[in-house]
Amino acid sequence: MPTLKFDGQSIEYRIRVSARARRVSIVVGSGGAELVVPKGADTDRARAWLQDRAGWIARKQNELHTRAGMAEDAIRVRSGSRMLYRGNTVTLRLAPDQRGTPSLVEAVLTLPLAATRRTPAGLLEAWMRARAREIIEDSVARYAACLGRWPRSVRLREQRSRWGSCGIRDDLNLNWRLVMAPAEALDYVTLHELCHLFERNPGKAFWSRVARHMPEYALLRTWLRSQGARILTPIVDQSENS
Repeated sequence: MPTLKFDGQSIEYRIRVSARARRVSIVVGSGGAELVVPKGADTDRARAWLQDRAGWIARKQNELHTRAGMAEDAIRVRSGSRMLYRGNTVTLRLAPDQRGTPSLVEAVLTLPLAATRRTPAGLLEAWMRARAREIIEDSVARYAACLGRWPRSVRLREQRSRWGSCGIRDDLNLNWRLVMAPAEALDYVTLHELCHLFERNPGKAFWSRVARHMPEYALLRTWLRSQGARILTPIVDQSENS
């Protein structure tokens, strides 16, 4: 496998020639990079273009490794814990004497506990599900309008092994935990499932339709594959001294 050199670091990459690609692009994962080259394009020029971006690729890989190292077996709900929301890291703050609804201000998510019977984990999940409903329904509406076709219904699910699905009767099932992913990654899953309204099987015609509306979809799919475990872990209560 060919490699790039940057600051003493070797970065493995592979080349994929794509008949669907309209321009040269890079897909970065924790294990290396993929150079996507349109069919008929000058491969040597594409390699030189890739080498000029070696520093950017190295930074992206370091970010992926850092985030992967932060992954745990559960999201433990206590003051000071960190989690993802809309692709950004937020810090949890439990407020036992405070009333009201959860609020997110300057990357701190405050959970008021004085007037609820829910546990902190239950309150956090309820808030996230409500936000997911709003955000996912907005995403579906935008991309359905763009495609000119709407699903029969949209349901939020707790799915441990998939981000979404499209039923034979045009019902969309989307994982509410996508609210933790970057907005672009959530939109990719929405678009992906809506494209199944036209093409049930993920063949050439399907991916061509996805790429037509979201050329960078491969980068977003890579993010979900590399970071998915981090946002699919259970949300659990944990006392301050445990």
